[in-house]
Amino acid sequence: MILKRSIFQFVPLIALVGLLAGCAAPVPSRTSPPTRSAAAPTATPTPIAASVPGTRVPLGCADLLGASSLTAIAGKAPHVYHDQSTTPTNIADIAQDQYGALDCTWFHQDNTNTGAELQVDVAPDAQSAFTSRFAAIMADQSLSTHPTATENIAGDQSGFWCANVVDALGADFNLPICDGELLVSGYWVSIEVDTVNGLSRSQLVAAVPTVMKDIATRIEAAGSAPAQWVAPAATPPGFCTASTSTAIVRSIFGDSTLVAVTTPSNGTTASTIGLVGPYAACDWNSKSYGYLRIRLLAGGSWAFPSFAPVPTGDSGFTAQDYSALTVAGTTSAKEACASGECDAFLAVGSSAVEVAYNDPGVTKRASVLAVFAKDLAVS
Repeated sequence: MILKRSIFQFVPLIALVGLLAGCAAPVPSRTSPPTRSAAAPTATPTPIAASVPGTRVPLGCADLLGASSLTAIAGKAPHVYHDQSTTPTNIADIAQDQYGALDCTWFHQDNTNTGAELQVDVAPDAQSAFTSRFAAIMADQSLSTHPTATENIAGDQSGFWCANVVDALGADFNLPICDGELLVSGYWVSIEVDTVNGLSRSQLVAAVPTVMKDIATRIEAAGSAPAQWVAPAATPPGFCTASTSTAIVRSIFGDSTLVAVTTPSNGTTASTIGLVGPYAACDWNSKSYGYLRIRLLAGGSWAFPSFAPVPTGDSGFTAQDYSALTVAGTTSAKEACASGECDAFLAVGSSAVEVAYNDPGVTKRASVLAVFAKDLAVS
């Protein structure tokens, strides 16, 4: 099983605004007119910004859907892999906490081995982002071939599709087997099913709309979210866009053949919406050296030192490979090295930084990262 999400997040913050939604103004009696003029309508209060990073959704993962909806996909004994209390494990996790999204993952864990991985992401204040991406996600055939999406399931706008072939697609290629997208009360909800075992396509086609309707009902009743937490910085260091960066990385690694390459970019989803704005990425490749990958997140250093890296399923590392490292110019650093490759996470000023690179040797790792920290701090 390849799980796309790593573990993270914080206890949800309850929005006071949502408590006001059910208070309707009294209706004047037809036979007894009021003796005073009606009060003028009051303005909708401005949401107060969250005081700390973490989910702003006024529901936790356990509150999103009922037991029957959950077990229909995640099996009779669903295991919570990721919820609002999970510590951030990668740059995207930190970004989602800064935005205030709620990211949840369950997978089946019982003797029957029947069920699937279920991932639900809820992004508040995301109507425009949803609208710009909905049609493309529903039509996307690049990962899983599927029939035309079924729309108008629940909420203000919604749709879902399930792949024509569901057997182990997620396990082998980390591909979505079913994808449901839902807009409800300004929240963008994304439902993804992966790594299916023992469930037929017809079972999934019946279960996904039930999940969508269940979540929509609960979110509608939950109310509005607080405003987004105000991070100490809104834009990342300028290293990835600086004209001098290629010369710098060539100097650091002593490799004049390093060249910048296009950084892969996927469209925004509810699970990555936090990256929009404060994030930057850049990559270099070389026939002689190998590769260099840099990821920058403005404001993300708050996640250290409790940040607990968990590599993706196709990585050569394990969570146990990461250990603390003293690096000049950082307030915290964790790194893993194996099979000639290293992956480091650094707190540089107010930014969270990931540097993935070919291992220069145990005696050089800290000094290489220190040079990066110095250049990032002034870029």
